[in-house]
Amino acid sequence: MTTLYPLNVICKNCGSPVFARQVMSTNEFGSPDLDLRPAPMRRALIYHLIQHCPECGYTGMDISKEPPEHPDFQKLIKKDCTSDSNNPATEKLYELAAQIKLLYTPEDYEAAADLFLKAAWIADDRHDREFAKEMRKKSLFCKMQKGYHKQSTDYKLQMIDIARRAEDFEKATELIEKFPKSKRKDIYEKILIFQQKLVNMKDSDRYLVEDTLPVK
Repeated sequence: MTTLYPLNVICKNCGSPVFARQVMSTNEFGSPDLDLRPAPMRRALIYHLIQHCPECGYTGMDISKEPPEHPDFQKLIKKDCTSDSNNPATEKLYELAAQIKLLYTPEDYEAAADLFLKAAWIADDRHDREFAKEMRKKSLFCKMQKGYHKQSTDYKLQMIDIARRAEDFEKATELIEKFPKSKRKDIYEKILIFQQKLVNMKDSDRYLVEDTLPVK
């Protein structure tokens, strides 16, 4: 069961009070996706964690923190994040939050990559394949700034899946081939073989980690 605590945060950009939620507890049953999106119930939290000030447009995971001191910031937060129903579209808010992150310092590439990926996950839920693909391409670009070899093993596997689901099958194959031979064992090897099969078929659909395991 997930418990959310309602709270008001003060937007650091304009001083307006903004309704937000804090996660008090949750759980997770089932297999994550190959790109590490968690199983329900934890995956549903994505819709509650982004903070957006309706007065000025400042958006992020915590808008009580100082916004970036960048000349493009004020222009960026005026971006239209509304959906057809004239309400903020959560996937666009995550995209905006990622773009704001990139205005801080180069060290925030990893955080921006995570936000772009969350935008893709929500687009998946809405069956918007083109927007999801665009967000995955941006996420992968940000992750590559750190360098593939510097990523943890799990994040290397995540990057392969991001590339495949973005339909960049050439990059996915390249990342599979660059995966350290010393780590190619047990579950990691099964995932790599599974991913290569999907790439060969140009399959960009969603799969779970458990899909790579033999059926008992």
